[in-house]
Amino acid sequence: MSPSLMAAALITVEIILLCLRVPKASATITTTSAIATEENVHQQEQQQQIDNKDPFYSAVLRSLLGIELPDEFEVVYPYFADEKGRFVTSLSEENENITRSDRKRRHVGSEKTKKTHRLFIGIEHQNEKLVLKLRTNKKFLAPHATVERLPSNNPQEKESLSNECYYIGRLKHQRHSIIAVDICDGLTGFIQAKERAYFIAPLHGVQEHRTWSAHLLYPVNASIPISLANDQWRDDDITENRTIVERNIRSAITSNDVSDTSSPKIKEKYMAVTVAADHSVVEFHKNKVEQFILILMNIVNAIYSDPSLGAKLSIVVTRIILLQQDENDKISEGNSRQSLENVCLWFKEMNRNHSGFKKHDIGIYLTRLDIGGPAGYAPVGGMCNPRRSCSLNRDEGLTSAFVIAHEIGHVLGFSHDGDEDERNTCSQDGAEGSIMAPLVLATFRKFHWSKCTVNEYRNKIKYVHLPVSGFA
Repeated sequence: MSPSLMAAALITVEIILLCLRVPKASATITTTSAIATEENVHQQEQQQQIDNKDPFYSAVLRSLLGIELPDEFEVVYPYFADEKGRFVTSLSEENENITRSDRKRRHVGSEKTKKTHRLFIGIEHQNEKLVLKLRTNKKFLAPHATVERLPSNNPQEKESLSNECYYIGRLKHQRHSIIAVDICDGLTGFIQAKERAYFIAPLHGVQEHRTWSAHLLYPVNASIPISLANDQWRDDDITENRTIVERNIRSAITSNDVSDTSSPKIKEKYMAVTVAADHSVVEFHKNKVEQFILILMNIVNAIYSDPSLGAKLSIVVTRIILLQQDENDKISEGNSRQSLENVCLWFKEMNRNHSGFKKHDIGIYLTRLDIGGPAGYAPVGGMCNPRRSCSLNRDEGLTSAFVIAHEIGHVLGFSHDGDEDERNTCSQDGAEGSIMAPLVLATFRKFHWSKCTVNEYRNKIKYVHLPVSGFA
């Protein structure tokens, strides 16, 4: 190659790298200060790797976020820390085993660890040190939870699910914070800090040193606003449904029982969930689809466990079904009502054909197809009717966790915040980004349950039979 051609090629490469480094003009990339000299060198090497990646962000990152690069973000380097947030040079063997988990598949019936692991992770963020106090989330997966792929040449072949990668917790010195993350293959999930909520996901690679590789940290409200207006199925069935609910009361609790979350009278309740992902979701997330679904449900579990709801309710995954072929009998593109009816009928049949731990209280269906209108759709108050205990949700990346939580709320009977027809006076909460707001993520700064939803929960949960034991 002639010198002139070589020079032109180098200039072209520099321009490409520059474009990759700053994908949007308004984006600001902030790296953390050096945690330790050796780690600073390692971070510089990783930054160089990022600069030379094509594309800039890996397929894993794109599939988990589900959006284009937001205008506001940071590149951060999480690290293992002690209780005070100081960088640690060595980890216990126990934590080494967890963080280097290779997510090996387990045959159904294999032994799983029941020990609760605790650890601390530090993140330098906007000249502030965030210390994540984490513990394994033992309550969002049933002990015999499985993943099934349909159709299958061997219907009896199933894989068990493990919760060893999924952690929840709080930020040190931030009482009302909440965290739900996957710590294997990087740090992926949700962090509620003070008045700001964030998603975090690895840019590429896995943890090799005492710090992870570069991660993207960005505000939840940097996502595209998601409309959930008109996402409720209300018709004459609601009268029939109330009759069914009252006829099936088994373990009712009174409003007084849930009025104080510190009361010893409160018994923790568990909602068994089957999550089904259609071929469009499976094809998009590929070999990360199982991890993606569990990350979503770990966040959903944390949302319903939040003290602001005023009750002890765990959303427990008992089964994941991955539909590997295009099945035209479920999603009627552009017709959310018909699609929901199809999905609900399918879940009813799936529930009828199984017994024991395979049975669910609610079915959650994920698709990337056009369902028409809102990002989610659910029957209001359908929990105790086998034909209506379901929700249809469009996969929008990590933001789908809030859509799923919102639609589960409708199945429980919750109305939209600010819905005057339902005498819901919490429009201000909706404007601030409450879980039951009709527009998700537009003004979202912190997730919370409004007082209207709390009151609805107290009034309705006594009519819903949910087990008080059997999963923990």
